[in-house]
Amino acid sequence: MPCRPSSVAVILGIAGLAFAARAGQSDESQSTPGEPPVLLAQAGGLQPAAAQQSPAAPARTRARRLPAYYGQVGLNDRQRETIYGLQAAYADRIEELERQLEALKAKRDQEIEAVLNPQQKTRLRQLVEAAAKRRAGQSRAAAPSASSGGAEP
Repeated sequence: MPCRPSSVAVILGIAGLAFAARAGQSDESQSTPGEPPVLLAQAGGLQPAAAQQSPAAPARTRARRLPAYYGQVGLNDRQRETIYGLQAAYADRIEELERQLEALKAKRDQEIEAVLNPQQKTRLRQLVEAAAKRRAGQSRAAAPSASSGGAEP
């Protein structure tokens, strides 16, 4: 059975965490000899993607991208790989929390709208639709056509 890209990412992420934990330890390390370091994935309760994803979830690969400005501070290859591993280890949990947050916001918005009477709901929808039309008109105006040369008539 071939490995899914998300499983590979988790394995690489965990390996990166283990590597980072070992690299960060000095000879005067406070851990007991022979005792493995506590990984962030263990301490933070993170689970491998396979344990969090439903079987129907599509496998996808994530772009490996450093956080803003990290590429400008002179990272070596080991630091880059460690960062990529940490990002992979947290990515699935963050995505799940973002989905939960969106669902909570939607529920909140439904409850807020339920406070309105029918006339207020109608007026609210009109205002939202008008704002959407204005935004659509602004985006078209922001991209002038080549034939007009961008000049207003």
